[in-house]
This record gives sequence, C-alpha cells and structure tokens, in this order.
Amino acid sequence: MTRPVLYGVPGSGAMICEAGFALAEIEIDCRDLTWDDVGWGRKPLQSLNPLGQIPTLVLPSGEILTESSAILHWIHSQNPSVGLIRSPDQSYYVKFLRWFMFLNGAVYPTFTYGDKPMRWVDHDQKAAELLRAGTDKHRKTLYEHLEPEATTPFFLGNEVCAIDLYLWMMSYWRPGKDWFKSNCPSIFSIAEKVESMPIVSQVESRNFPSAD
Repeated sequence: MTRPVLYGVPGSGAMICEAGFALAEIEIDCRDLTWDDVGWGRKPLQSLNPLGQIPTLVLPSGEILTESSAILHWIHSQNPSVGLIRSPDQSYYVKFLRWFMFLNGAVYPTFTYGDKPMRWVDHDQKAAELLRAGTDKHRKTLYEHLEPEATTPFFLGNEVCAIDLYLWMMSYWRPGKDWFKSNCPSIFSIAEKVESMPIVSQVESRNFPSAD
C-alpha cells in the first residue's frame, strides 16, 4: 500500500478528513461504506476497528488511525504549511485549541448519542425520542455559544483551519443550513466560504453527487 486508505460513509464525518487530505495535497484511496456497514462488530471494519466507527484510516505503514481530530493532526504532520492545526508559535493558538476541542468533545457527541438513540436506551421508543430531541436542542445551544467567537471569512480570520472543516461538514447535519443561516450567521458564512473553495467543492461533489 502506497497511499493512505480512508474508510467512511459519503456525507459522514469522514468527509472532514477527506477535505483535509485534499487541502494538504495528499493522495488517498477512499473506501466508501454504507451506514449498515458501520457499528459494533460490522464485518467491513471488524479487523481494522472493532467499534466499527468512521472515519478509519489505514496508513501506508499498516498502522491504523481513528478519530477525525487525530487524523487531521496526522495530515498536519505531513504538510504543516496548510495550517489545519495551529501551533504554539502561531496567532490564535489558544482560541484554536479551545474551540477545536469544543467541537470534538461537546458538539460531536450529540450526534453520537442522538443519531441512533435506540442503541442507548434499550430500544425504548419513547426514551429514544426524548434523547433525540434533547441532544438536538442541546446542540443548538452549543452552536449559539460558539457563534460569537466566529470571525470571517474563516473562524480564525483569513486562513482556513480544521475548525472550518468541521463547521462546513456539520452545516449539512441537524439542525441544517436554514437554521444556521437564521440563528448563527457567522458559522453559516464560514461553512459557505469553505464550500466555495474549489478543492473542497470537489470533495463535496464526490460525497453528494445528487447535488450536482
């Protein structure tokens, strides 16, 4: 194997990493799965990642890397000039750390527990509905907390970073672009700016071909 292999589902969080690779000009092989292929014990990923989570990255060395934040750090290590990850000697380093981890540690888990709530409540339909509604509501609160911190054209100013890729990808997910446009216009503007980048637009078209 001469290129990293990225396992994901089109339109999933793996798209964040795919865009990161594209911006860093690192060629990869994308292995597209379906949502039925992911999750505990699913065969397509069982030997690579028993949790069945995506994205899962297989490096040319054969080593396996999971978690989108970790994969973005690896991408940055291969091409730091792209600036996906801020370093201590760069401006906005502390702001980057705070909000990058906020997206990973606070916002992302609302999808983990809210997307398939039946998994967490012993298949209690009423409890699943409450969990979905609660995580959706909390996510909006988190975005509204983040909104005043967002500058433009990108989150940290004039240069794109990993945070912008998360906001671009998450704009497709609940509560959706219309909600962002009305309630978090700065986040919406960042997502639109990232989407307009030709390299990212190609990644978007590969993941959402019906949108073309």
